[in-house]
Amino acid sequence: MIFEDLREYFDTTNMHSALEELDSSKGAIAFYKRALIEESDCDKFNKGDLVFFFVNEGQSTKTFECFTANFRMQLNALFPGNDWQKPIYDLGNLKQGNNPGDSQALLKEVVSRLYGEYGVIPLILGGSDTVDNILFTELSKYHKALSVVEVSSQVPHLSLANHFLSEIILAKNTSLFQYTQLGYQQYLNNANAIRSLGELHFETLRLGTVKLDLQAMEPKFRNAHYANFRMDVLRSPELVASAAIRPNGMFTFELCQLIWYAAFSDRLKVAHISDVSFQHDGKMETANLAQLVWHFLDGYQDSVKENFNETKNFLKFTVLKDQMEWIFYKSKRTDRWWVEVNNNCENKIKILIPCTLDDYNSSLVGEIPDSWFRYVSKIN
Repeated sequence: MIFEDLREYFDTTNMHSALEELDSSKGAIAFYKRALIEESDCDKFNKGDLVFFFVNEGQSTKTFECFTANFRMQLNALFPGNDWQKPIYDLGNLKQGNNPGDSQALLKEVVSRLYGEYGVIPLILGGSDTVDNILFTELSKYHKALSVVEVSSQVPHLSLANHFLSEIILAKNTSLFQYTQLGYQQYLNNANAIRSLGELHFETLRLGTVKLDLQAMEPKFRNAHYANFRMDVLRSPELVASAAIRPNGMFTFELCQLIWYAAFSDRLKVAHISDVSFQHDGKMETANLAQLVWHFLDGYQDSVKENFNETKNFLKFTVLKDQMEWIFYKSKRTDRWWVEVNNNCENKIKILIPCTLDDYNSSLVGEIPDSWFRYVSKIN
């Protein structure tokens, strides 16, 4: 089914019922975010605007509708952050086709139009690997050398076609440049699967490493074009809607911070909060998901596009150590750091790798993070 009017792809029934529950004097998000009321509203999209919608991948329609209605009541009651000015559009719930193939075709068409035609940033809520594969494949039609960050409790097993990364590699999609996995739990993963990702110069970080220093994870998201957050990374006691049983995992506030980092990146094109179980539609489950989404909206509002041609906005530091020269840049606007490296080709190309102040301090004593060498190896 191909609709000329983008609104025809979405069911917006429970968006309106959720609004009726609120007092307009509260000044909550419900009265900040926008919806597509008229067909011409799509013409109001500007490149880089944020839109979000739900996808139901084979779960009960009744519980899906109940969950999303409760979610919107929880999100709508939250207040916008400081100085929110960028447009945010709630498109509703993507309609389902007569069979899974039809539903996937609808999602492909919607993402193609949202990103390819309007240039907006879609945040998709719900669905799993099939949705991830569709989102990445559509994105790869417009970009090459894509970087992906995934936060989950398990790493993909490349020999099994049950993860979108496996599908990408099997399809010989050459658009993937870097894959970074954050938060895996060793006892839930095959050691060979972890080793295989390392052989491809992909990066994996255990849950304990991520939790030890959440701020150090920000550079991992800074170059990401696609970010996926699986709900199975959270502890089951957190009561976020997930079918996974996880006695251990992240706290919701930790995932909120990582989600904020992803949205704060000016490189992000598409994001996905996946593996959401719609079978549990209580206030705690929907409130936790609403607050995760709030942090994405807040990071998006604070995102800043850094232009390295504007040298006045950066401080430059040169480190000489053991016949090696490292050039660092610090943004005066955001306090973020980058390190400059060159590839080994005849035409030297300067490449900026996101890093931290700690990385700069480590370089002063000759300590270089493995992630830099991994990045350079992929470039060469």
